[in-house]
Amino acid sequence: MAQNKLLVLFNHLTGLEKREFSRYIASDYFNKRDDLQALWSYLLYEFAPAGGVFSKEKAFEAIYPGEAFDEVKLRYPMSWLVKGIEYFLAMRRFEKDNAEQALQLATACREKNLEKQFQQAILLAEKQLETQVKDQDYHHLRYRLELERYAYSESQKRTEANNLAEVGRSLDAYLLAAKLKQSCLQLAHQAVYQVDYDYTFLPALLHFLERGRFLEIPAIALYYHCYRALTEGNEGHFRQFKDLLEKSTQAFSASEIKDLWLLAINFCIKRLNTGGRAYVQEAFDLYRNGIEQGILLEQGLLGRFTYKNTVALGLTLGQLEWVHGFIETYQSALEPAHRENFYHYNLARYFFTTKNYGQAMELLVRVGDSDLLLNLDAKLMLLKMYYELEEFDALDSLLASMKIFIRRRQELGYQKDHYLGIVRYTQKLMALRPGDRDGAERLRREIEAAVGLPEKEWLLGQVILQ
Repeated sequence: MAQNKLLVLFNHLTGLEKREFSRYIASDYFNKRDDLQALWSYLLYEFAPAGGVFSKEKAFEAIYPGEAFDEVKLRYPMSWLVKGIEYFLAMRRFEKDNAEQALQLATACREKNLEKQFQQAILLAEKQLETQVKDQDYHHLRYRLELERYAYSESQKRTEANNLAEVGRSLDAYLLAAKLKQSCLQLAHQAVYQVDYDYTFLPALLHFLERGRFLEIPAIALYYHCYRALTEGNEGHFRQFKDLLEKSTQAFSASEIKDLWLLAINFCIKRLNTGGRAYVQEAFDLYRNGIEQGILLEQGLLGRFTYKNTVALGLTLGQLEWVHGFIETYQSALEPAHRENFYHYNLARYFFTTKNYGQAMELLVRVGDSDLLLNLDAKLMLLKMYYELEEFDALDSLLASMKIFIRRRQELGYQKDHYLGIVRYTQKLMALRPGDRDGAERLRREIEAAVGLPEKEWLLGQVILQ
């Protein structure tokens, strides 16, 4: 157990972290054991160069030269080194948090009854706090800072007014910000994974914050309008959420702005799924601006589904030239493991939209089967081209193979019936006799009533053409 944990930790350290830990473990203040330094040296200079093959015997020899191998004895330095690395990682995070350092210093000064140093540390914590992003963590630290002031005041047995009102306000701000953020994230998760969460506390919380001045706080106002938009479908709250979001990109961490941006996109997608076609432009603008500003990129990489969704929305809006440029420009930003498949699929989709079916078909042949849903989307695109080109023999063969393929893929879950539905309705479409208006009307009603049917609009369009 200790071996596995140690090797996982070692392999996840960056080169810089390994160099810093070498200095850390050589310090008498942090480590007084020679066996830990010997084990660390083995990992650096023998384990790593050997391609990550760990030898217990060689590790033991490096720590206890000349002694008979004893696996039980080896476990102790391995376990201690794990604890050393874990403490080092925690310490590195602490070193980067200047406000937390100042607050901890204030606590230490209070405990030692150092009044002047306490006041200096509190002022430093205030200064460092104001340089941070104004997210829920800011309000949590603000609450702790006010609590520290109160603790110091009480320790001095002074008679002047204390700061309990500030303690209460900062605690309220933190709790409201944290609860609203958590509720919005739960709503987004609930929409995808069909799980239920308890929101019993939310009505009282919303009523409470609407009575005060809390909506002047961005960390609260953003998630308040987001929550109201997601739960009520309220366009007014969505507009306020979006406006605040666009003005707050510097007030939150990059990861939180990305989460908020995705919540705004989720609102648009939800409205699109219920017929709100006006939100195609809203969703497209959010994707485009989020990508161009780097908000939706992670360490320079663009998620494959973000790439695919942006292309789909742009094509729906007829932004053909922009989409073609986007496909080419951002293909290199896709994750390497998915780059070729998603580039070829989306370029094929562009050519399909521009009715250049020959080039689209050539590209679809190059889409592999590593991504199940992308593979199915490629088959659906091929299905539509075969039908529109009246290549019915090829279409019959494709539908038969799709039916077998879909039935075998248990991981599709509830989506299996949805994909089988388009196979079934395409076959019914092919079976319609020319001029059979009654049959076409019956099929149209069936398709209209189908839930979760892929390419429903395309199918309805083909029925109308009958």
